[in-house]
Amino acid sequence: MANRRIDEDNEVILQYKNPLREESHPELMGDFPYKFIDRKFRNDRETGAPWHWHNEFEIFYIEKGTLEYRTSNGSHIFPEATGGLINSNVLHRTKILSDSPFVEQKIHIFSTNLVSSKDGRIYKEYIEPIFKSGKPIFSFDDKMISLVKYTFQLSSDSSGYEIKLRNSLSEVLFACYEMLSTESSHNSAVDIDSKLRGMIAYIEEHLNDKISVKQLSDAVYTSERDCYRKFCKKLGETPLHYIQSVRLEKACQLLIDTELSLTEIADLCGLGDSSYFGAVFKKNMGHTPRMYRKQFLKNVALKQSLIILNKV
Repeated sequence: MANRRIDEDNEVILQYKNPLREESHPELMGDFPYKFIDRKFRNDRETGAPWHWHNEFEIFYIEKGTLEYRTSNGSHIFPEATGGLINSNVLHRTKILSDSPFVEQKIHIFSTNLVSSKDGRIYKEYIEPIFKSGKPIFSFDDKMISLVKYTFQLSSDSSGYEIKLRNSLSEVLFACYEMLSTESSHNSAVDIDSKLRGMIAYIEEHLNDKISVKQLSDAVYTSERDCYRKFCKKLGETPLHYIQSVRLEKACQLLIDTELSLTEIADLCGLGDSSYFGAVFKKNMGHTPRMYRKQFLKNVALKQSLIILNKV
């Protein structure tokens, strides 16, 4: 049976392989490298998936609400009943829009090995051109949307599920391949600037230290001006805003996964003392750190109770 996961209540906590924010997908098995994610969140604070990238393809469909996908090439808005594909190795993040109270998003994450080995003709003729196109995100037309909706309606318990899913995803990739021949060529590489990757890694490795723009630019032998330019052009935010967002993301993870005190978390995330941490956290997340942790534990307890009731 294929891997399936549900992300609810605004909690989009990602696992990373390395400081470059490459997302880890340990659930992908060699014999069927695929997983399904049913992501649901409410707009009671700024929310969405943080900056990350992965080698796998990501195909998504917006069941309800409106979601913004941001890549290094700009912003892409996907309202209800639309979808698209995120190319391999593309740095991206998502954000629920202020006028959308609720978002439900369905996602396929899969390796190209699901449809073709890298030494196969299908890969070289149809899959590799998608990688090399430099196109970070593909927006689907009505015909492709119908096909994608079908893939999410397949039951993982039905006979032939794996074959039907693989064939349908292959059709989606072929449609993306055909889109390339009708569009102007893309000259920008899918992979983001190596110096920007280096600065992202520096931030991850020095998160509990004070980080200035000069330190950040010196780490990759570039100027402060170039540092600002890369972050604003590729990520749409200043270096300092990005640093704060990463610190808050780490704080959320520690509040959920550990029993560390607020003082300890603030220190580990470079967010000053517990008082300053609480003020910054509430301003950006809509809750105090204690409320955030308490609400998460309450949601976990509720889900466990529902599981027990369903078994009775």
